Amino acid sequence: MDNSKTQGTILIAEDDPVLRDIIPDILAYDGYRCVTCKTADDALLYLLQHRAQIDLLITDYQTGSQLNGAELASLAVSRWPELPIILTSSHGSDIAKGLFAQVRYLPKPWRADELLVLIGQLLQALPLATRDELPPTGLAHSITRS
Repeated sequence: MDNSKTQGTILIAEDDPVLRDIIPDILAYDGYRCVTCKTADDALLYLLQHRAQIDLLITDYQTGSQLNGAELASLAVSRWPELPIILTSSHGSDIAKGLFAQVRYLPKPWRADELLVLIGQLLQALPLATRDELPPTGLAHSITRS
């Protein structure tokens, strides 16, 4: 794929360091920019400051923070109803019950092609956000609090 055209900017909340490194690599290959956060709390703070630059949110259910991924999704939907969200988890499909229409559940383990297809479906009809403060295409930007 030609990475010279950005497909969109995705915020990722994932506590697993391996997945936090792999997901941006998968998405960068298809032309997406990524911002990674270790916790749902950090992702919410990032959204509050930079929402206009984010096209989609991917959050794990458990991120080792005060908020879990479902709570982050709920808060994001209530504040930004146009923001598409993917909630991932290996804890079973029960957490998918009662999710808002903007939130899609993707059970772990997922395949890269499943993630990319779902992202493509969710972003297909949406305009891309403004991304003035983000790094060049193909690079991931990590947010962690000490």
